[in-house]
Amino acid sequence: MAGKNMASEKKELFNIAKIPWVYDLIQYMVGSRIVYRHLAAQTAGYTGGSVLDLGGGTGLYRKIWDPSCDYICLDIDQEKIDRFTKKHPDCKALVADATDIPLEDNSIDVILCIAVSHHLTETSFAKLISESHRVLKRNGSFLFLDAVEDSRRLLSRLMWKYDQGSYPHTREQLLAQFSRKFDVVYQENFKIFHKYLLCKGKK
Repeated sequence: MAGKNMASEKKELFNIAKIPWVYDLIQYMVGSRIVYRHLAAQTAGYTGGSVLDLGGGTGLYRKIWDPSCDYICLDIDQEKIDRFTKKHPDCKALVADATDIPLEDNSIDVILCIAVSHHLTETSFAKLISESHRVLKRNGSFLFLDAVEDSRRLLSRLMWKYDQGSYPHTREQLLAQFSRKFDVVYQENFKIFHKYLLCKGKK
């Protein structure tokens, strides 16, 4: 009975968190400001070029990129994309699956993928990596960040219990998939509530 109640509670929280403005608020509460700082250190000075934000939601990370960038937000959730287009009417948006990107080969300069992998099985994450490699231009960059599974940390276990994502991966699993298609030129680990992996790859 307790397990059923917990599943029901998680489902209710998931439905609430799908509301775009609630989603934005939750991201702020769990440390998006800190994530901004880590990401901004990797994007500083980058101007022009195309940026594809996979699973970009409502476009929380648009502001780490220079206004001159051709920013494209891709997400499978129409409501989040609608909120994105209201906030950023000058940017492009795609309602699509990150494992099947509707863009041409070698067409994007930089791909950003934040907090997406824990929503995907290992097989689906492998497809996302392959699709990203396909659409990136030669010498293009892939900037990846997500929380990692660490069963040794009580706080991590509690956070994952109520997270919308059902497939947390270990740091080693993520790096293995990432390095299958990309040369890892930078990696960093940091903590907020979860442990996070930030890495940058080159095609």
